[in-house]
Amino acid sequence: MKKFLTVPMILVVSSAAMAQEKELTPSKPSNTIQAPRNEETQRTILMPTSKLIGATLKDKNGDDCGTVSSFVFNKQGEAMFVIVGKGGVLGIGEEEVAVPWAAFSCECKMKGDEMTCHPKVAVVGKELVTAKRLRARQYTELTDAQWVAENAKFYNVPASVVPVQDGVCTSHFINATVKSSDNLDAGVLDEFMIEQRTGKVPAVVIGTGGVAGVGKNFVALPFAKLSFAIDKEKATVRANMTKSAIEGAQKVTADEYPELRLSSVINKLNTELKDR
Repeated sequence: MKKFLTVPMILVVSSAAMAQEKELTPSKPSNTIQAPRNEETQRTILMPTSKLIGATLKDKNGDDCGTVSSFVFNKQGEAMFVIVGKGGVLGIGEEEVAVPWAAFSCECKMKGDEMTCHPKVAVVGKELVTAKRLRARQYTELTDAQWVAENAKFYNVPASVVPVQDGVCTSHFINATVKSSDNLDAGVLDEFMIEQRTGKVPAVVIGTGGVAGVGKNFVALPFAKLSFAIDKEKATVRANMTKSAIEGAQKVTADEYPELRLSSVINKLNTELKDR
């Protein structure tokens, strides 16, 4: 899988666990994480990247048309592109296209306490044969204004879609070491949490402690507390927090992160964001 050069959720709260799948409906966009009323239901749907990467992409007719391989965000944590792999066997011979976020959607359902995500693209799958390909190493096409404009035209989305400069590609930064403001290894980036409707990433999940994954703890941090860089092919994530502050941040439980259903937790993250 390619990685973008220097371009480098979680769940919506459902009602009681149900045996049958229940579709989740997003709320209106907001600049902050939305707190649910009465500690019951979070109206904003946050999707963990682990629920999306590797998922089969459906076209507007419901047919399989590729596999989600990565997401590209700008520095503000807004999704710009979904990288989709097509063809090939076990990754060999696979070609990739960059679907603009405006042409992408995702249906989320709950079965019991588990979320499933079903990504879709607003074109017919066979049309992707003529879509622009990502051929350059590390997705440098996404920094070319003309390429991005032509790509947007193919998917019939607004030409205002702009190229990503120094963006964040999930395939580059998931599992990257997180450095604290006191320059200590504070953990590993495990998840980007994507808001279903807007594509914004209000929070990420960091894994701390443990040995070989055993005894590992997980905390949620506001995306805006982090900065991302590539230095000599090595991805680095830096947090504007000390190591002790990171370890003392809001604890969450993998893999569904149910704590992020609670308004008190969402409010805490919003407070941390304002205090940055």
